[in-house]
Amino acid sequence: MMDVDRQIARQTLPMNESPSVRVNVYATLRQYVGGRATLEAPIAPGMDVAALLASLGVPAEKVHIVFVDRRAADLRRQLHGGEVVGVFPAVGGG
Repeated sequence: MMDVDRQIARQTLPMNESPSVRVNVYATLRQYVGGRATLEAPIAPGMDVAALLASLGVPAEKVHIVFVDRRAADLRRQLHGGEVVGVFPAVGGG
């Protein structure tokens, strides 16, 4: 049902508003977005995650895990607006 709601929201977007996505930024990647954990970012329809990250100033080579709407994705995943994108750096430990 959530996918249907998201499709309806995309279809009813006012003409003067560009689509956007919510971006959840984790751990050391936050340094590239002013320390914010979550932000709303405008996108062009069909923009991929790599282009989104570039627009935010997050180096793609620092991102090791990507989720879009709670599903594993990669940097080539196209976005249409309304998605929730999560990006994680490599995790180190001892």
